[in-house]
Amino acid sequence: MSSALIKHAEAALDRGEYTKCIDLINKITQENKLNDYELSTTKMLIVTAFMGLGKQEEAISTCKGLINCKDPTIREHARQLILILEAPTLERPDNWSIKLPIGDLNSFKESKLNFKAAYTKGNNKKVRKTKALPPTGPTKGMDVGFVIIVMSFLILLTIFFIK
Repeated sequence: MSSALIKHAEAALDRGEYTKCIDLINKITQENKLNDYELSTTKMLIVTAFMGLGKQEEAISTCKGLINCKDPTIREHARQLILILEAPTLERPDNWSIKLPIGDLNSFKESKLNFKAAYTKGNNKKVRKTKALPPTGPTKGMDVGFVIIVMSFLILLTIFFIK
């Protein structure tokens, strides 16, 4: 029963629903008697959810509690996460990120509605005209002269390379 609930919490974490994941895990730990492995796994999920929420201090304190875990893999993951969480944040230059201008949302909604109105059913007019392409005719086969030139070239190559 508890493993199914843990899978449900993992799914919430995968969807980016961090607070829901934390609530589910708190509910799981209160209602069920978990073994050491399940308890440490749920704490690792909580650490990940705290990281997603930007709560670094809570994530670090939970991770420090996992350093004394009996499972060596979880202990190692906890140590690695603490190193990552305690690392200093580096300044990011402005030209590394794209900043989108935040405008008036009402004007965006109005332009969206105008766009939808222009392309509703029954309105089959094209907004812009397509550029006229030059006319092309049917594909023609190779002429006899081309075949003669290619065959004579191949014969000459064969004669020179056989010698």
